[in-house]
Amino acid sequence: MITGQQTTGRKVGTVHCPPLGAAAIVLQCRQDDTETLTIAARISDPTAQAEVLAERTVLQEMGGFCNAPLAGYARIGDDTRITVQAVAFTRDGSLMIDGRHTGSDAEETAKAVCRHLTRHGARGLSPVT
Repeated sequence: MITGQQTTGRKVGTVHCPPLGAAAIVLQCRQDDTETLTIAARISDPTAQAEVLAERTVLQEMGGFCNAPLAGYARIGDDTRITVQAVAFTRDGSLMIDGRHTGSDAEETAKAVCRHLTRHGARGLSPVT
């Protein structure tokens, strides 16, 4: 288990989810900046774009932000389907609700996970403000 910044134990076989959207690099530019758009298109990774879209959709749908008690990740498998896993926590970490869904559309798959989390009480765990 992780409390604050200290590790106090380990759960074998448990996947620890990172913050949603962590380590994503985004380039934003003006629509009329064709030179920058051309360069960006050459280095763009459609798989990473879909994964980040799914993760950010979870944050948006759950009302989260960078310090929200939410974690998760999205991964596109060899079959091109996306799996989204997300976890909502109480602020003290004493309770968690997790959800996982696999689908063909990044946003819809993320929203399915959010519906699962909501059905199981995730919105009531901690006020996200």
